[in-house]
Amino acid sequence: MRFHMTDDVRLILPQAALRAIFDECDGFDQDETGGRVVGTYQEHGGKLALHITGIIEAGPQAQRSAVSFFQDGAHQERVFRQIESSHPEIEHLGNWHTHHVNGLQHLSGGDIETYHRTVNHRNHNTSFFYALLIAAKHRTSDPLRRYTVKHYIFRRGDERVYEIPQHCVEIVDEPLLWPLDSTHHLSRADRPLSNKLGAHPGRVYDRDILGEFYRGLRSFTSPKLGLYWRGPLELSDGSNVQVVLLEDAAGGTPTYSVTLREPPDSLRDVAEELAEAEFPSARAALIITERSCNRALTSAAAGKKHSPSHERGVAMDVFTLYVGQGALAAVRAGDEAIVIDAHMPDTDDVTLDQIEQSLNSYLSKKKVRGLILTGLDKDHACPAGVESILTHHEPDWIMYPTCYKPTDTASEVFAIIDKHEKRRKKTSHPLVRKSVRVDNVDSRTLTGLAKHFTFELFSPHMDDMDSSNNSSIVLKLTGLDATGFSYLITGDTETERWDSISRYFGKYLASDVMAAAHHGSTNGVNARALTKITPHTVLISAGVGNSYGHPDGAAVKAYKAVAKHVFCTNTPPDGTCFFTRRVGDDFETRDVRHPDPVAADAP
Repeated sequence: MRFHMTDDVRLILPQAALRAIFDECDGFDQDETGGRVVGTYQEHGGKLALHITGIIEAGPQAQRSAVSFFQDGAHQERVFRQIESSHPEIEHLGNWHTHHVNGLQHLSGGDIETYHRTVNHRNHNTSFFYALLIAAKHRTSDPLRRYTVKHYIFRRGDERVYEIPQHCVEIVDEPLLWPLDSTHHLSRADRPLSNKLGAHPGRVYDRDILGEFYRGLRSFTSPKLGLYWRGPLELSDGSNVQVVLLEDAAGGTPTYSVTLREPPDSLRDVAEELAEAEFPSARAALIITERSCNRALTSAAAGKKHSPSHERGVAMDVFTLYVGQGALAAVRAGDEAIVIDAHMPDTDDVTLDQIEQSLNSYLSKKKVRGLILTGLDKDHACPAGVESILTHHEPDWIMYPTCYKPTDTASEVFAIIDKHEKRRKKTSHPLVRKSVRVDNVDSRTLTGLAKHFTFELFSPHMDDMDSSNNSSIVLKLTGLDATGFSYLITGDTETERWDSISRYFGKYLASDVMAAAHHGSTNGVNARALTKITPHTVLISAGVGNSYGHPDGAAVKAYKAVAKHVFCTNTPPDGTCFFTRRVGDDFETRDVRHPDPVAADAP
C-alpha cells in the first residue's frame, strides 16, 4: 500500500495533546496503546482543516499487548458525551495508536483495512477519518520530541491512504477540553510491568495474519512468559486443537515454539515433533502447525502415520553458483524458489550452458516466484542471464533497485524486461515489476511475493545512492517452514552504506547465512554491521584468478571473526558451487560441480 502525500489537509495540534499522548506512551512502553481524537473541522472544496481539542484515553477496561490493543469503547463514549454536553460543536475526528513497540514505521495492513471500513460505515458521521501514529521513540530532553508522530487521512469512497506532511501540521500552545488534568493518565506506580520485548516489525505482520486467519487465538503478555498466543486452532475435519504459541526474544531476534494442549491420539506424534521445533515467526509456526495437523488427520484416516519431518520437498536451501567474477544464487523452500542475480558469462572456466544446466536442475519442479537483481552492473544483471531466467523459468515478478545511477548494462536489461513484460501482458501469468527503495516502500516487510518466504528490505536508500554499488539491494529472505533460516543478500554494498544500514536497523540484520558484499572486497566489509548480522555461514562469489584480487584476505579474516564457516566459489581450477542447508541446529555447506561442458564438435 502506497501512502499519498496531501497538501489538502491542515492540522492544528496543541502541545497539550502531544504531551497527553506521549505520557500515555511512556506508561505503556512495551505494549500498544492509543485513544480517541476529538475536535472540530471545516471542509470546503476538497480542502480539510482539523483542529484537535481533546484526547480521550483508552479507558480502564482497555486491553493491551505488544501486538494488540482494544479500547474501552463504553468509557470513551461516556467521556465524549460529557464533552459534547458543554461543547456541541465537538466531533470524533479519529484515533491515535502506537507502533514504536514493534518497530513498524507506518500503518499496518490491518490498521488500513479497519480505518477504511470505519470511514465507509453508514453510521460514521464525517466523510473522513484521521489517524495519528506514534512510529518511534527518541532519547531527548525535549518533552515534545519524545516520539516520531505521523498523520494520516482516510476519505469515504477513496481507496487511497493520505499522509499529512509535517509542513501542514501547526503545533500550538493552547489548553485541551480533555483531559482536564494529569489524573486521567497513569502514574508511574500504576504502569504495567515491562516484559522487555523490544521492537520487532514482524510482530505487526504476525498480528495481521493471525487476526485474519486464526481468529480463535488471542495474544497475552506476562512477566514470566513474555508474549504468547493461546486458543483453538480449527482443523480440516471440523475439530479444534488447543494451541499455545510462545515467543522467545531472549536472543535479540525472536523465535517461536508451539505446544498442542491435550492433543488427540491422531496428533500426538505431530505434537511431539512440533514441541522440538523452532520457528522464525508466529505466522510460520501456525501455518506449519495447521498443515502438519491436517496432514496427520488425513493420514490417520487412511491408516498411515505422518509428522512434519515427513513432508517432502519442504526443506529450505541455498545454491550459490560459480559464475566467474559475478553473482548468481537461488533459494528453495516448499514448492517455491527465488533466484538472486543473473551473471551468466561465457568464459574459459565456465560456460553459459553449464550455468543453465546447473540452475535448471536445482529449480526442477519448483515454482520460481521471483528474480531479484541486487544491482544493475553486468556482474549481477548480465543481459544473457536475465534473458535466460525470464525465458526458461518465467518468474512471477522481477525486483531491482530504484536506481538513479546508470550502468553499462541497465538499458539493455530493461529492454529485455520490457520485451518479456509485453510478451506475457495478456496471458494468465503476467510479469510484475518490483522497483524498490527502502525510503519509498510502505513497509520494509515486502508482502505478496511468496508463501514460503518473508522478505525484509534494508537498502537502497535515496540518501546513500551515490554509486551503482551503494544502490544495491540488501534484503533478508527467511524461509517459513520448519527447516527455514534467514539468508541476507547484499549486492555490492560498500562500507559507508553499511554504516547507515547498521545504525538504522541494528539487530534486525541478524541472519544465519550471508552472501558477502562486493565479492569479498574490503570495501564491502563493515565491522559494525557484521557484529549485528552475526552470520553462521558467509558465502563469497568471486572468479578464479580475477583481476580484482577478490576475495581480499583482510575481508576473509573479518568474516571468519564472526562466522563459523566462510566459503568462496573461486576454488582452482574451475571454481566451485555451494549447496547450503540447515542440519539440526547447525548448517552444512557442500561442494557442487557444474556438469562438464559440451564440446563444440559434439554430435
